[in-house]
Amino acid sequence: MRVAKSCAACRKEKRRCERRLPGQACVACRQNSRPCSLTDTIWRPQVHGGPDSELAPDRNTVEHLLNLYVQHIHDRPHTLFHLPSLRDAVCHGGACKAVLYAIMALGARLSTYDELRTRSCHYAARSRELLKQKMETVSIENVQAGILIAEYAGQEGSRSTEALYFSLAIRTAQLLRLHSETTQGSCIVKEVGRRVYWSCYMADVWNNAGVGLPRQLHDAETPRMPMSELTFQALPHDLPAGGEDSEQTETIDGLWAWAIRLVRLFARIQDFHASLLSSTTSADQVTWTVNSIADAFALYQADLPPELVYNSDNLTAHVSKGIGSAFVALHLGFHHYSALLYFPFLDGHYSTTVLDATYAARCRSHASALSDMIKVSMESDCEVHYSSVGHMTCISSAVLLHTLLLGGETDLNVTRAQLHSNFRKLLELHKFWPCTEQTIERLIGFQNACMQSLDMHTHRVDRWMVRFLLNHALPLERKNGSKSGERLLCREPDNVQHPDRVGAALDPR
Repeated sequence: MRVAKSCAACRKEKRRCERRLPGQACVACRQNSRPCSLTDTIWRPQVHGGPDSELAPDRNTVEHLLNLYVQHIHDRPHTLFHLPSLRDAVCHGGACKAVLYAIMALGARLSTYDELRTRSCHYAARSRELLKQKMETVSIENVQAGILIAEYAGQEGSRSTEALYFSLAIRTAQLLRLHSETTQGSCIVKEVGRRVYWSCYMADVWNNAGVGLPRQLHDAETPRMPMSELTFQALPHDLPAGGEDSEQTETIDGLWAWAIRLVRLFARIQDFHASLLSSTTSADQVTWTVNSIADAFALYQADLPPELVYNSDNLTAHVSKGIGSAFVALHLGFHHYSALLYFPFLDGHYSTTVLDATYAARCRSHASALSDMIKVSMESDCEVHYSSVGHMTCISSAVLLHTLLLGGETDLNVTRAQLHSNFRKLLELHKFWPCTEQTIERLIGFQNACMQSLDMHTHRVDRWMVRFLLNHALPLERKNGSKSGERLLCREPDNVQHPDRVGAALDPR
């Protein structure tokens, strides 16, 4: 039996039936204030009697936005909720409004409905307003709301707002002592506390590097690692406190536990890059530090459970379980951090060590693997749509540009294809997140710096390069020190439809 795409009234009148929002009466029925067979309800204008009345969507729209958030964002840059509990709270009106509006703002950005996309900023503003009203309340809901608002602000390009709300979330988490396993309640309550803390930790490493600020959280005292995502989300929302079964499930590490192990290495890589700017750092010290972190990566790979190793079978298995993009996100992080670790060796500046060529090859290998992984995710049901993927893609492209400039003839066709695929991904992200425009500008600025270089040391690590590699939230000056006053990428489609512009000038043909 075919599902009707038009309501009964529109079919009778033989007119096109259009809906602006999911679950909403069609345009014609709304205009005539008549029942619509698609919803069995009569649409009436809202009565603006309260602060939420103008923004409050119907239940179907809330569910639509929540599903988009869960499908594309949750368990990627952060992991904040036990989803059955969240859905139950939303269904019964018990969800924290500041949290719910922030979720809706992020989900609306990913919606295919234009009307919803335009509402995203209003949902975000309402979330901020509600959080400010209870800012002095030390609660886990305020931590969750702070992280969500920060994520939205960063993806809109409001980096100062992003940093402020992440800082608020981190300090509130510290006041709650989420790091010390003192949370009382059921297994679910305890696990949510752990996940919220580790989300703060992830944001602390990524965001503070992005804006060039020192980290706030350290490893002196931390909670246990998060359990398996599948196990956690399978727990019923009404699980009581205590019980052997709930305690036993807490010992199983999940994708996020392995992501945390990686981001700890990322923090060490950030410190390593900072040390390269010191005149007192010797080549031997550089080699020792890189060897130490490289050994940690090797140990990580050796300890990774077989079912979490990246291959086509495991990817298919995770996609079938609904966590394919979270699986991809874990491995994107691995290749991104690894490429950053070995990036200084592309230039050959540390020529006193015989490992230079090996480490440069590793950098190129990880950049290529990241590009291939993004391409696979775009062709499978596991796309990654959160904004930091843009920065990872940008760094991958910077390494690929080195291959295009100085690599052998056998690498060129593959490298061109990977650059093309990377830029396609950036354009896709640009549809959802305005901050991607700055990412593309940075990549084009990097390409221009390579083109204008008077020598072959296009990838030497200096202050400008560290800013490009790590401070992704800051504007990038031109290599000669003058800040660009021109827009390298405009929002008009005609200016962003040709991915070949990136790397084309470096094509040696």
